[in-house]
Amino acid sequence: MADSLRRLVNIGTFTVLQEKLERWQDNYYINTCDQNVARCCEIIELNAKVQGQLFKLLSLTAEAGGMYGGASIIKSRLLPFLGQNFFTSGGAVTADTSLSVLAEAASKNRELDDLQEMYETSLRELEVELSRKENENQDLRDELIDAKSELTRSMRSSTSDKMFLETEVRELRRK
Repeated sequence: MADSLRRLVNIGTFTVLQEKLERWQDNYYINTCDQNVARCCEIIELNAKVQGQLFKLLSLTAEAGGMYGGASIIKSRLLPFLGQNFFTSGGAVTADTSLSVLAEAASKNRELDDLQEMYETSLRELEVELSRKENENQDLRDELIDAKSELTRSMRSSTSDKMFLETEVRELRRK
């Protein structure tokens, strides 16, 4: 069950649903009647798919409680929706309550999106800083290699000078 829930969360269908609603609202007056109807049907289809997944999760969760697991909660919370006023939000849940819950959820989704954007921006900045530091380190490595090469040349030169001086000293002693 937890895997199914995690997959549903990772898919992010509620975010997609909210984005589709917002895009439809932005383009509502630009669209033709057919385009608006098609957009609404698309959103209803997506919502139905999400509800189907949620009902599967509800079933799996209730099965974990045995034969009557969750029965009282299902009766008290879902049966009012299945009455004759299903589309008009009859029962204990009013249209205003439903909309306020949806508004809260959308607000929280926006906050999460903002936090995610801030995180991604911070991550990009850190990656740029890391890249800059790696370039600086590479420059230092190159300088060290140059210094080592120069030191090796200097050492060879001094060794050859020393050999020349030793040869000269031997020659002078011999004379």
